[in-house]
Amino acid sequence: MTVSRRRDVLGLVAFVVMCFGVSVLGGRAVAPALAIWYPALVKPTWTPPSWVFGPVWTLLYPLVAVAGWLAWREGRSRASVASASSIYGAV
Repeated sequence: MTVSRRRDVLGLVAFVVMCFGVSVLGGRAVAPALAIWYPALVKPTWTPPSWVFGPVWTLLYPLVAVAGWLAWREGRSRASVASASSIYGAV
């Protein structure tokens, strides 16, 4: 494996780990209150059933990781990539 390929693979792994790490932290922060306040919300009739959220978030986090990794791989030399990377890191 070449150095640049190894760097790309390690970068992708790091982005996936970071995204899932953030999801675990967020889940732990809201889990105790989630069972109380979410069912009490007045939701529109088109709200999806609760079983949909797990698969959607499980798909969404790797996609967010890949998007961040692709921007990182482009490099921060271009102004548009630097702006996108800053927003990604802030969010």
